[in-house]
Amino acid sequence: GEMLERLAEYLRDQQETRKQIRGAMIYPAGMLIFCVVVVISMMTFIMPRFAGIYEGKAAALPLPTKVLMGMSDFLVGHWVVLVAGLAGIVVGGLYYLRSPAGLRMLDRVRLSVPVLGRLYEKSYISRSLRTLATLLGSGVTMLEAIENTAAVVGNQLYREMWMAVGNGLREGRTLTEELYKADRVPHSVVQMLASGEKSGNLPRVMNRVADFCDSDLKMGIKAMTVMIEPIMIVVMGIVVGAIALALLLPVFSMSKVIAG
Repeated sequence: GEMLERLAEYLRDQQETRKQIRGAMIYPAGMLIFCVVVVISMMTFIMPRFAGIYEGKAAALPLPTKVLMGMSDFLVGHWVVLVAGLAGIVVGGLYYLRSPAGLRMLDRVRLSVPVLGRLYEKSYISRSLRTLATLLGSGVTMLEAIENTAAVVGNQLYREMWMAVGNGLREGRTLTEELYKADRVPHSVVQMLASGEKSGNLPRVMNRVADFCDSDLKMGIKAMTVMIEPIMIVVMGIVVGAIALALLLPVFSMSKVIAG
C-alpha cells in the first residue's frame, strides 16, 4: 500500500510537470503561428496592391521595398510549389523524427536549446532519481532499478547514460563513480548522491534531490513564461514593422518616386 501511494504521487508529479512544460510552450507557439499568418497575409494580399501603385517606378524604389516586392511576387506566383514543398518537408520530418536516429537527434536538440535545455535536463534528472528512489525503496535491486529507469526516463541520451551506469555497476564500480563519468548529471547532484550512497540513505537522498529539481523546474517554467511574452511581442513588432516600413518607404519619398 505504501509503495502504491508513492507510485501514485510520482505519476501525479510527472503529469503535472508535463502539463507545466506544455502550458509554457502554448503561448509562444500560438504567437509564432499568428506572426507567420500575419506575414503571409501581408505578403500575399497587401503587398500586391502596393506593387500596382509602384508599377513602372521600380528604379526609384528603395532596396527594402524592391526585395519585399520580389519576395511577394515569388510567393504569389509559386504558392502551389511552396505549399507542396512545405507539406513534403513536414511529412518527411515527422517520418524522420519517428525513427531511432530522429528521436535521438530530437532529444539532443531538446538539451541544447538555450533555457529550455536546462529545464529538460532537470526534468530528466528528477524523473530518473524519483524512479530509482521508488524502486530501491520497494526492495528492487540496483541493477533492475537502473534498467527500469533507463526505460522510462524519456530521453535517448539519458537512457544511454543509465545503461552505461548499469554496465559499470556490473564491473564493480559504484553508482556515483559512473555518474561522474557520464557528465549529464551536475556534479553537485552527484556529490549529494555520493553522501547518500556512503551513509546507506540513497533512496531518501534521491527523493530530496528530485524534490529540489522539481521545485527548480517549476520556478524556471514560471520565469520562462514571464520572459517569453515580451520577447515574442518585440519579435512580432520588429517583423511586422519592418514589412510595413518597407511598404511605406516610397511614400515617404514620394517626390522621388514620381520623378522616376
